[in-house]
This record gives sequence, structure tokens and C-alpha cells, in this order.
Amino acid sequence: MKVAAKFRSLFKIMRTRFTGKRIPVAVRWNLTYLCGNRCKYCNLWQKRTEEPDTEQVCKILDGIKAAGTERISFSGGDPLLRKDFAEIIDHATSLGLS
Repeated sequence: MKVAAKFRSLFKIMRTRFTGKRIPVAVRWNLTYLCGNRCKYCNLWQKRTEEPDTEQVCKILDGIKAAGTERISFSGGDPLLRKDFAEIIDHATSLGLS
């Protein structure tokens, strides 16, 4: 992480302390439940939920950035199984999210 990004995050955390307004500096998003593994300790791959399409994901990312988020990580089952994952990463990067 670049020094400027660290200072921005630190500033947001300090602003939160003084104003009481909460800012999601970092977000972890379970982007999908799709997974090619069948681990005994995990049942995520068994969940069948409707996932947001690319346009919906981009709108959510826009909102996350507008809320003050600096970093996002994608998790779930395996987000690489989404056919639009490269587009999602490109959009997040274009917003300045690391």
C-alpha cells in the first residue's frame, strides 16, 4: 500500500474518532458462493443464492467508494469463477480502490 493511501486511511479513522461518523475504510465482500472445492469444513458451495450481475456490482462498488472505502477484498466461494471478475476488478481499480 502506498504511503499516501495509508495517510488517507489514517485520516479517515481519526475523523471517525472525532466526529462519530463511521466510515468503512476496508470492505471484504463475499462476491460469490461458487466454488469448485468440496471442503468438509465449509458449506458455502451448497448455498444457492442469486448473485448481482456486473452492472449491479459496479453500482455497489460506486457506493462503497462514495462511503469512503479505500480497500476492498473479494472472497466467497471462489470469486475467480465469475466470468465478469476481470471487469469487476477493472472497475474497482478505476475507482481507486486497492
